[in-house]
Amino acid sequence: MSRPARAAHARRLHARRAELTPEELLRHLTHDGDPLALGPLAHAVWSSQALLVPPSLLHLRACERIVAELPRTTRDTPWAQWLERHVDRAAEALRCAEPRAWRAVQTQPTPFEQCVASCFGVADTAAPRLIREFHALPLADRSALHALLPHAMFGLPAAQARRDRRSGRRARDEAKHATAVLRQLLANVRRAPD
Repeated sequence: MSRPARAAHARRLHARRAELTPEELLRHLTHDGDPLALGPLAHAVWSSQALLVPPSLLHLRACERIVAELPRTTRDTPWAQWLERHVDRAAEALRCAEPRAWRAVQTQPTPFEQCVASCFGVADTAAPRLIREFHALPLADRSALHALLPHAMFGLPAAQARRDRRSGRRARDEAKHATAVLRQLLANVRRAPD
């Protein structure tokens, strides 16, 4: 969906804000075919910020923020930017959050945590620490590792192969850097398990 179309739909929702309860609005945003096309927007932020969170959770948290703020927002808001800002804020909140807070049952790891643990070769109980350590890395290091992760783990289609003109040497250097970051990350997680 284009930014103007997303903004037009947000304006229509704003006009109807008095008719919809917060629950109805959240249900509309999350269950009615993603009317604001926040899914692709959330995926773009997930990729650019190199997050180790379920993209569906990022989408949900962005929708919750939008529902909470819509009644207080003025009619002349630049809607496309407003929506993007809420997705960015939801991403930052998840990056800084404790992964255990994402659990429905606090004593059991989520399927996402189990996938992360399996992907990185650590115990399920170490996944929250690994996620915290991953998010504490600088963006450049997170991005290097994020590019190596299997997208299927996140319920996303496989990443398209990069079609740039990088030299073989540059690709090898990037792979070496990502491998070094991965080794350090795993050493930190294994050194002080939760």
